[in-house]
Amino acid sequence: MSYLLALDAGTGSVRAVIFDVQGNQVAVGQAEWKHLSVENVPGSMEFDLDTNWRLACQCIHQALERAHLHAADIQSVACCSMREGIVLYDRNGDAILGLRQRRRPRQPRGGRTQRDPRRPV
Repeated sequence: MSYLLALDAGTGSVRAVIFDVQGNQVAVGQAEWKHLSVENVPGSMEFDLDTNWRLACQCIHQALERAHLHAADIQSVACCSMREGIVLYDRNGDAILGLRQRRRPRQPRGGRTQRDPRRPV
């Protein structure tokens, strides 16, 4: 039988959920994580990437164990997270930080998308 795995990185925890191809939930692995404060920035929040990656892997292993499955039984993996967070890694496996995010065009109340005048149509 084939299975699907969803990895959900939320604000306070990460979870791995395994489903069968009919959409039935088979098993869950979940772990809470804490955020780091940025020095001299009150109310700030930063992710501990190394620790959080280990927690995500731990959740996947936990879900596989609870479902009595092997990694080869998973046919597809879907990932989601809060907001538009993404971490890219260089060839050495080090996180590339300080990326600039481009915003999508805003949708005004009238319902038409505003085009960036600097970009050709």
